[in-house]
Amino acid sequence: MERKIRLFLSVGALVLFSCASHPEGGISFGGSSSLSPSSEEAPSTSEESFLPSSLPPVEGHLDQILQTPVYLGSLSASFPFTTYFFDEAFDVPYVDAKSFFPTFWNQAFQRDAFAEEEGKVYNKDNGASVSFSSALDRISFSDFDLFFSASSLPIPDDILGAANDPLSRLNKGESSFYPRGAFTFSLQNYGAEILTYQGREYVPFAYMETLGFLPFSTRFSFNGEAYYWMEDSLLSLPNGRLSEYGSSFYNGPYSKISHRGEDFCSYFYFSFLFQMDFFYGKRAELKCSDLDGQIEKMGLKSSLLSASARVADEALAKTIAGLFGDGGHTAFLHRGAMVPRSSTYDSDLQSLIYSSDYRYYRKANRARELLRKRGGLKSYESSGNTAVIRFDSFALNSTAQSPSKDNVASDGVSTFALFYNSFRKIRQNPNIENVVFDVTLNGGGYATALAQALSFLSDDPIKITVQNPMNGSYFREAADFDNDFDGDYSDGDSYQGQYKFYILTSEYSFSCANAFPCIAKEYGLATIIGENSGGGDCAVGYGLAADGSLWQMSGPRKLVHSDLTSFDSGAGVDYALADDCFYDAAKLDEALFSLK
Repeated sequence: MERKIRLFLSVGALVLFSCASHPEGGISFGGSSSLSPSSEEAPSTSEESFLPSSLPPVEGHLDQILQTPVYLGSLSASFPFTTYFFDEAFDVPYVDAKSFFPTFWNQAFQRDAFAEEEGKVYNKDNGASVSFSSALDRISFSDFDLFFSASSLPIPDDILGAANDPLSRLNKGESSFYPRGAFTFSLQNYGAEILTYQGREYVPFAYMETLGFLPFSTRFSFNGEAYYWMEDSLLSLPNGRLSEYGSSFYNGPYSKISHRGEDFCSYFYFSFLFQMDFFYGKRAELKCSDLDGQIEKMGLKSSLLSASARVADEALAKTIAGLFGDGGHTAFLHRGAMVPRSSTYDSDLQSLIYSSDYRYYRKANRARELLRKRGGLKSYESSGNTAVIRFDSFALNSTAQSPSKDNVASDGVSTFALFYNSFRKIRQNPNIENVVFDVTLNGGGYATALAQALSFLSDDPIKITVQNPMNGSYFREAADFDNDFDGDYSDGDSYQGQYKFYILTSEYSFSCANAFPCIAKEYGLATIIGENSGGGDCAVGYGLAADGSLWQMSGPRKLVHSDLTSFDSGAGVDYALADDCFYDAAKLDEALFSLK
């Protein structure tokens, strides 16, 4: 049988791993036990009915099986997992696809969620299943959302909730979930093949991680001999030095590689594209046919495929900053395991990301300095017919007492209390016609606080829509607020129609401070003035390259408009204003008068 041409071409990493012959024919890496391929007889399996199988499966040549530990954030907490290496690609870890969820996933989350029975991998609570086709290089879920659900319904996490802010009186309205149902991921365009050996299917680890772990804010990275749960706080001490756990990860076999093999280069690059496309939804966001072409236009593809780990990591940071990054949520947290340790290297990569957005930070810092000289950011001020409510985050107060007018009046933390107390002042001033909500120095915050703020602008239930870029399903949640504490959630507790609302935005207005004007504009609640807001899809999603490079950016649960279009390009302004009037209530009053 003639095999398909592989994107993983060759490997030269084996000699760099301090290998030793195994009595049964396997090869062991330092500290790992090796099993002979012939010592594991795998049962034969059959394809699921929703996967066509007209093509023959792609047989891989199994070179090595390793029993590798999986560390759960501590070197004293681990479980064993079997890793496979095919076709002399000794730096590319493969996993048994059908055992991945019942073993690795179940043990990582300490849940008995998945099982394999007669060649079928399924959710034990609801029967949703996943199948793997080596012939077509496809991973197909009967229902992607239901497969990862802990119930018989594919119910996602709640968006809104008052549990962390007892001051507000929130009543959950009607919520709707719009599942995608059956969904298939094709690996053909992402540099990977699903290989078979003795009737079992095998997939490179990074692709399975994108599907099974990243959506749950969980990340594992392989360093040549073990898998490590990857968190910035686990890898580093407060003083910036590596922890014992971090040192173990960065001193593994991958750290001995001075020249990355072509197999790993392809694995690193194409699994990154797969993650950007499905986990972050960047292909749809950029409205392009493929991400590979976009990276090639930037001149970074050859560097990302470089045999030098340092060159590839630097290109990764540049790609994240220049093509995928979104300002305030974007940060490069840790280098890859193959990059030599340097006291300044991680900060150097971070500076590559920040440089593209530095003018926003510099401009915001100048504004803060100006306000400091004037006595600081005043949360409320008025001039003429205009009141201004300024706030630099969407905040909750988890230590607040139970909801009451007195408790809200004395709270100095939450956005809800700021709005409630500011409108008490506004009602006492008969000259006020305009209310400006200044988010020019606001970098974001909590979605619940965002909904609380919107509830002062609208008598209708506040609706928040979140989309999963992995498969396009989305969840819409509605909530009413009892802002006058009379126990009635339907009596119109906002100030809609009583004042003209304006939202003052800048390039620095990010995340929830970007969603605030986007939602208000969509529902006709306010006029947007100032500069276009800075973007950000609200939720932070942590990403991980195949070598362990760790970063963060917006995603994967994206706040979107009701028609599912993105917030990421900003709200746009109805009226542009020069920034010299942003922090002067009298000038703002004059500017708004001129708009009449």
